[in-house]
Amino acid sequence: MKWKRKRPLKAQIHKEIRLKKSLWRKYIREKDNSSWLKYASQRNKSLKIIRNDLLEEQNTIAQLYKSYHNKFWKYVSSKSKYTKKSSPLKIERQTG
Repeated sequence: MKWKRKRPLKAQIHKEIRLKKSLWRKYIREKDNSSWLKYASQRNKSLKIIRNDLLEEQNTIAQLYKSYHNKFWKYVSSKSKYTKKSSPLKIERQTG
């Protein structure tokens, strides 16, 4: 399953991801320890940048809560994975 993002990534993030992919291909070709270390370092760096970007987006939405509360609640509800829906109540009537 491919990860879909609501807004496009910044150019710097794309550059880091491309570099990570190229280092992965290099590691697969060569299978040596130094290329693995370079890939692992780049993987951690790109993951950190992506997480910081997401955190920045969340902070921006939180700071604008007073002015754009609909946008805030839309974002919060989009993060909810499961909503419990109750079934209609069943009442058993006993005659007698």
